[in-house]
Amino acid sequence: MNRANAALAACAGGAATILTGAAFWISYSHLHSIASTNGIGDTARSWAWPATIDLFIVVGEVLTLLAAIRRAVDWWAISLTIVGSVGSIAINVSGVGTGQPTMTYVVAAVPPVAALLAFGVIMRQLHSALTRRTPNTPAAPPVPPVNTTPEQPEHAPTPPAVPPVATRATPVPAQLITGKELALILGKSPVTIRRYVMDGKLTPAATDPVRGSLFHPDQRPAA
Repeated sequence: MNRANAALAACAGGAATILTGAAFWISYSHLHSIASTNGIGDTARSWAWPATIDLFIVVGEVLTLLAAIRRAVDWWAISLTIVGSVGSIAINVSGVGTGQPTMTYVVAAVPPVAALLAFGVIMRQLHSALTRRTPNTPAAPPVPPVNTTPEQPEHAPTPPAVPPVATRATPVPAQLITGKELALILGKSPVTIRRYVMDGKLTPAATDPVRGSLFHPDQRPAA
């Protein structure tokens, strides 16, 4: 928000605050007069009685603001505001008596209506100020991608590459099997067979350029 917008918002907020205070005071004092001439002669109680009506408006408006910030609708808060507003307007108007000029009823109705609308303006400005996102709000940190590559078991680390063995010129016998096939026969993993070869516990019977190290089906690693 630039300075001009901020100044206008501050001006509107100040005017709404003054209007709310004046309207509530006129309505409140009128309700006090009505109470003092209609059964509540005690001064303290006659001044406290209007709060049982006008404060419903304040409580309802504040609860409505909290619900709006949560992006929800609080029908209980709306009901409190309606009850307080209608009650305040009705009692202020009826308190002037019967057979009065129309303008007398209008004058009595203006303060509670103005108090309701002005206080609603203040709540609206508070809602805008509380929900406005500031430019300095840090963006959410990026979520790291999920690693879908299966991890190697800790008990079987990948051994270093086995240096290639010179291929034989002679044909490879058909009965020889690969390290994977021997691993299946022995109930071991191919990684274990390669480790046996590196440790000298298992010597390939032949080497094929395509199939790699070959073994006899009955070969077993040295103890």
